[in-house]
Amino acid sequence: MSNARHCASCGKKYYPKAWNSYPEDDYIYDNGETTRFVVRPQDKRFHSLGCMKEFIAKNSIAFANLVDSISYNKIQDINNNQTIEKG
Repeated sequence: MSNARHCASCGKKYYPKAWNSYPEDDYIYDNGETTRFVVRPQDKRFHSLGCMKEFIAKNSIAFANLVDSISYNKIQDINNNQTIEKG
């Protein structure tokens, strides 16, 4: 059975475990420490960076709402954790 998927933007067939599927892992380098943010193959939706950018641009309102919602929930989690630590 093939692990191929179809790009969410253009429909082109691609393989999520390949090096050219997106989004890809990202890294932060801070004070000699490296933090890696892993994107699992099953969470990749695009065959190229260009398709990912195009999809975000075409769906910018929905994407902005998603980011706002995630940011709000993350801030709420941080505030709740700080309240628990103080309490």
